[in-house]
Amino acid sequence: MTFPYGNDLNYPDSWAGKSTTKAENYMIGYHSGASLIFGAHTFLFFGMESLSAFSATLIGGGPSVTYGLSKAAKRMSREGGQSNRYTTGMDVSEPLARIEKGKDVVDAYDWSTSLDNINSAHQIYKILAGNVSTFKAILPFCAEDLAGTLGVVSGVKADVLIGGAGYYLADARDLFTEVTAFNLTSQFTLVSASLGTLVGVWKLDKFFNLWGEISYSKQDEYPFQAYNVHPFFKQWKSKAFTYELEASRLQEQDKIINQITTDMINNPTKYGYPDSDYALQRVVERTQQFYDGGRSLESNSFLPWIPADQRELFGAPRYGGLR
Repeated sequence: MTFPYGNDLNYPDSWAGKSTTKAENYMIGYHSGASLIFGAHTFLFFGMESLSAFSATLIGGGPSVTYGLSKAAKRMSREGGQSNRYTTGMDVSEPLARIEKGKDVVDAYDWSTSLDNINSAHQIYKILAGNVSTFKAILPFCAEDLAGTLGVVSGVKADVLIGGAGYYLADARDLFTEVTAFNLTSQFTLVSASLGTLVGVWKLDKFFNLWGEISYSKQDEYPFQAYNVHPFFKQWKSKAFTYELEASRLQEQDKIINQITTDMINNPTKYGYPDSDYALQRVVERTQQFYDGGRSLESNSFLPWIPADQRELFGAPRYGGLR
């Protein structure tokens, strides 16, 4: 799956900046933390291909707990009988179960009043851009995908006296692993959890839309040109870039058509043709029809053999019936 992850580049208003829009490349930073009945670590995220910015907190059962507890943990695979590298024998199934039911979340967030100062996607972007730490996800995900996912946070270069850390390593099950997030705050975080490894559940705190904040508010020709985002957004509204996108799409069309026609000639019976000579004749006719018809869907006699996940390149539905 590649950018734009199934979204329509012609209508970015319908997906850019939304909490359901996926990104593969992210900026990240550690915001704050606390140790209560269960630990908590808050991070700031910015999706460089989604233009979504959000804060998310990993809430766990203590400074060092066990993977595989609570009902949510049962979703985790244990292929090959691998041992759990986070096992300490500390049972936090009840705290994690309460978190999942939402009963104690309000109490857990009381400590994080500093998040009140975070009020825009542009603010999160500026904070993270000044302390650049980026990562590539295992698979593209959105803010809502992270919410409810099991994860792990470890403090690195921890200061025993104040309970803080120079930076943190963060995991989210099947989304990202061992991501480095620099500590963004100059205040004492007082996180006993940072001295060990915290395992818990990710909760989405605040969400903001950079696309909505910037795209039409700036008078610049290319409002995202100075931002560290996907080239599509940097050159949005650019005729040259639109031409490049269309040229790339047509090139992909030609590649697919050539693959099909070559296979038709080499394997004629597969397509119901008696021999290669007859297949070549039909290939010429089909190809001429396709290009003479301006590559339209109606003139595309190759459509039945185009893979479902590539039909969008030709203006056809990706799955289901042909239109």
